[in-house]
Amino acid sequence: MEIDATDKELSPIEADVWRPKWFVILAHLYFWPKLIDYLVLCLALVLEDDYTTLLRVQINIPVYLAIGLYLFSGKLFSQWVWKLVFFVAFGDEILSAITDSVSIAEFFDIFPYYLLPLYFLCFWYAFCAKEIWREAHQNS
Repeated sequence: MEIDATDKELSPIEADVWRPKWFVILAHLYFWPKLIDYLVLCLALVLEDDYTTLLRVQINIPVYLAIGLYLFSGKLFSQWVWKLVFFVAFGDEILSAITDSVSIAEFFDIFPYYLLPLYFLCFWYAFCAKEIWREAHQNS
C-alpha cells in the first residue's frame, strides 16, 4: 500500500521549518508598520483625487491579505490563487519599474527594494507554508 505524501502528518520539526516563531515575529514587526503606511498612502491618494495612482497601488491589497493570513495561520480560497496573486503583483512591480526607467542602471535605482520583504512573505505564504495548507490538500 502506497502512502501519499499529502496524507502523512508533518512532524513538529518539519512544520516549524516552514513557520518558525522567530520568523513570524519578524514578519509582524515588518508587516504592521508597512500596512499602516500603505493605508495612509491610499487615504492620501483618495483625498488628492489621484485615482490612477490609487488603482496602481491597490494591486498590493491581496499581497497584504496573504501576509495577514500567513501571520494568523489562515486559509482563504485555494493555494493556487495566492500563487497567482504573487506572480501578478510582483510582475506588476517589475513592469512598473521597467516602464518608469530609461536604462538598466535607472531600473535598479528606482526599483522599490523596501517592498521585497513584502513580496517574499507573500511568496512564502503561497509556496512554502506547508502546515497551513496541509489540511486543504488532504481534503481535496
